[in-house]
This record gives sequence, C-alpha cells and structure tokens, in this order.
Amino acid sequence: MAKEYTMFHIPVFSFYSRRLYRDIAANGKGTGFLYLFFILTVCLIPITINMQSGINKFIEEDAPKIVNQIPKMTFVKGVLSIDEPQPYTIDDPDTGNPLIIIDTTGKTENLNNTKAFGLLMKDRGLFRESSIQTKVYSYSEIKNDFVLTHDKINKWMLFFKKNAMWILGPIMLISLFVFRIIQLLIYAGIGMIFVNTLDKKLSYRTVLRLSTAAITPFIIMGMFFDLANFFIPFRGLIFLVGALYYLYFGISSCQDSAETTVEVVS
Repeated sequence: MAKEYTMFHIPVFSFYSRRLYRDIAANGKGTGFLYLFFILTVCLIPITINMQSGINKFIEEDAPKIVNQIPKMTFVKGVLSIDEPQPYTIDDPDTGNPLIIIDTTGKTENLNNTKAFGLLMKDRGLFRESSIQTKVYSYSEIKNDFVLTHDKINKWMLFFKKNAMWILGPIMLISLFVFRIIQLLIYAGIGMIFVNTLDKKLSYRTVLRLSTAAITPFIIMGMFFDLANFFIPFRGLIFLVGALYYLYFGISSCQDSAETTVEVVS
C-alpha cells in the first residue's frame, strides 16, 4: 500500500482517523522525532508570541513601579552596600506587601514572619522557593565588582523586551523536545504491552511513531489552553490517559507493520 499521509496531515487526522494510524505503521519511517520537532515548533510559535506580549506589558506597565524603588546597589569583593536607611524594602505596587528586603546591617537574618520573596544581606541573598524552602546565593560568586543602577536595569529590560522571544523560544523548544522524547520512549514501552495484548506484530520503532501521533491531539489542545489561560485540574494526568487511549486506538487500527512482515503480492 502506497503512503497516503504526510506529517502535515497528522495534526488533523490524529484526532480520529484509524486510516492515518495504519498508514503511519505500514509506510512511516524512522522514529517520528522529526515530526515531533515540527509540531512542537509550530505550537510554540503562538505561545512565545503571547509570552512576548505579556513580557512587554509587564516591562512597560508594571516593572517601572518596582524598578523605581530599587536603590543604587554596589557590590565590591562579594559585599553589598547601599546608601539608604535599613532595613530597606521594595514593595509590591499592587498589594503593598514587601517583595525584597535589603539589610546589610545583620539585623534581619531570615525571611521568617515576612511575606517578602527575598532578603539581600551583606554577603548573600536569600530567596523563598516555597513556603518551607529558601535558597541561599553567595555574592562571592560575583567575580567582578559592579554597581546596579536604574539605568542598567532599564537597559537590560529594553534588551529583554526586544529579544525575549528569540532567547526563551529556543530554550523552551529544546527543553520540551527532550522531555517529549523521554515521554514517547516510555509510551512506546507501554504500547508494546498493547501490541502483545492485541496480538499485533509491530516493532518498537513502529509503536514509537504511533506514539508521536497519539500525543499530537494533546500537544495541540495544550497550546490552545495555554493561550486562553484555561486551567484544567489534573491536566497532566488527563492528557496522559488520553494519549495512551489514542495509542491503543492507533495500535488496534493497524495491520502488521511493514517493518516486521513482508507483503506478498500475487
């Protein structure tokens, strides 16, 4: 049977077509990772554009309210100093709660009894990662002395405003691509159980290709949910079960794979 579908058909037909899954099994080649890279790239484009828009809005409207509160900060040989009465607080402009406390005098030693996210001390900074965990960063890791001013912060923000999509987009794509490959390898292993249960003769590579099609509906739906800021409780679990259902659906739709059988034409 001649190949009927290309990778450009998969985003549509993977939602419902048994014929697509049969074609992928019989006529597809390789692991499907090239297609995976393609669909992730396509779906990340609107997400990164939306993310850039959100970053621009934050930099233009919200960031100045915080930046204007930041004092001139001097780091010399791993030691912080400011020319302001201390403890000095940088507050959330919306709630009035402290975001960052600066105290190089040693009077404030931790983030206990405060809603602040971070504490900048003389030689280290404390940042709250959760309600029970705090991360410590030593200024000794700062190799060169420097002075942090409003002008420098504004220049950094302007650069990030212009380039955030080009910086964060590739990082997100590569990270997600690696994560999805690991996910697909696991799905294909589970798929081999489906193969044995259904008494099919499909190779692991074939099931891996079918897995890329099976997760496609959820990559696409995830994109639309993210763009709409639509929250679904237990979304990861729901998508996991859904992807495995589609994988079972795809395997059950297949004849024996062309990779493991030879078709005799009379």
